[in-house]
Amino acid sequence: MNQFKHLRISQLERIHMGVSHKIELLQEKMAETMGYKKSHYNILPRNFSILPNITKCSIDDLELLEELHQKSFDVHWTIELKKAEKKDELELYNAKLKFYAYIDILNDIELNEFYEKCKEYNNGSIMTSHDIIWKLKENPNFIRMVIA
Repeated sequence: MNQFKHLRISQLERIHMGVSHKIELLQEKMAETMGYKKSHYNILPRNFSILPNITKCSIDDLELLEELHQKSFDVHWTIELKKAEKKDELELYNAKLKFYAYIDILNDIELNEFYEKCKEYNNGSIMTSHDIIWKLKENPNFIRMVIA
């Protein structure tokens, strides 16, 4: 993320938009290669292990998607950091970053399991992402407590 820290928010937003567009085009290409006719949005590096036809895609496309996804993540969180610094909301920023960095490594199946564990932890009441972030703000070890 440090490589983008010197840029203004408006510059970062343009970069993010461009990277997001490249990701979407690559996802569409990969979906076509895999024979998907529906949504291509689940073609993410975190889901490579659960996509049955992912082996039909080239290694170059897989590596490029990983690289673009990481760049998108870094640019987005640099934007969020700059906004948080302006608003003096670094605690909230850190909780959000911790949450999204964690769920970003989970495939869709693991993500559903995580939300189920949160529900169990919360006595059967569903927890939204927003709820979890606020819990993380209060207790930075919240995710560890839930998954333990």
